[in-house]
Amino acid sequence: MSGAGVGAVLRAFGADPARPESMRAIGEDLVRRQSIDPWVAVLDVGEAVIAVEYNGWEGSTAPVLTEASAGGRVASMFWNVEAETRLSFAEHGAVLLSVEPFAAIDAPPPVAPAVDDLDFADHRRDKRLMGLLAVQRFTGHGISADDVARIEAADVGFRIVPALPALRPRRPQPGDPLDTVAEALAEIPNHSCGTWPGGSPRRQPTTEGSAKTRTSSPASPPAP
Repeated sequence: MSGAGVGAVLRAFGADPARPESMRAIGEDLVRRQSIDPWVAVLDVGEAVIAVEYNGWEGSTAPVLTEASAGGRVASMFWNVEAETRLSFAEHGAVLLSVEPFAAIDAPPPVAPAVDDLDFADHRRDKRLMGLLAVQRFTGHGISADDVARIEAADVGFRIVPALPALRPRRPQPGDPLDTVAEALAEIPNHSCGTWPGGSPRRQPTTEGSAKTRTSSPASPPAP
């Protein structure tokens, strides 16, 4: 993300940079509650900020892409256990392309160089790897096994507060760590709900499924 750091990336996802938790503890909590509440882990690699969703799809939604790309470029590749995928690109606060890649992609000029030789209908090639390659081409930085190892070694994750009502159609259940916040937000009219510091509007994302999203975007010098 150009012009911002890890804190800005986390806020774009709807996470609080001041509330880190153990990734392992988050995972164990979700398993115990049989929950698919979203959360994200991030890595500052100097020239880029990488966000990995082990559970969630926020990085594939237009509001997150719009906010995260306000100062530069962002791209994401989403997939889940049901073989659903979504490849997305945004630049300077505008989503350029967000598609379920099934075949060759007819992309706008800023995105075309990242995808023009990728045929997602070719079942001999891994669709996820092609998507991650497109992310790397568009943003100038991909995600490697070493990046994932660094994220997991740090053991730091951030819960994402779901936007209401789109991601929280039911009332919170007893024991839900987000129940107090969700209950409070539920009483606030949508038009006045969730303004981030700096005045950027809280998103109302669409529901797609539970999975992994890999997001990479150019970053500014260390100040997400």
